[in-house]
Amino acid sequence: MPLSTFSSWRNFAGTCLPARRTGLPPRELASGELIAMPGGRLLGWARRNLTEPRIAVALVIVGAPATLAGAWLNVLPVPGFPVLAIGLAALITGLTMLGSWACRG
Repeated sequence: MPLSTFSSWRNFAGTCLPARRTGLPPRELASGELIAMPGGRLLGWARRNLTEPRIAVALVIVGAPATLAGAWLNVLPVPGFPVLAIGLAALITGLTMLGSWACRG
């Protein structure tokens, strides 16, 4: 990455963060330094729209077919256990999140 694309390097919590010229408004770090965040609009959208019930539904939607695919692959002579484990983890996590949200009413 050429240094000409960065206005300067910032050091925050032991890592070097480049301050990019993106045209977006700069954000302030905890140390008081300013850095332009290229994902600022995406981050704002995610904070407004990604609520816990929506994440839970997405996990259930992804976890159910992944579990079925993993079970089907496990029946076949193909190693399907990783897909099964990931699918079950997503499905159980999503259902648990939905259940905890339903209790809040």
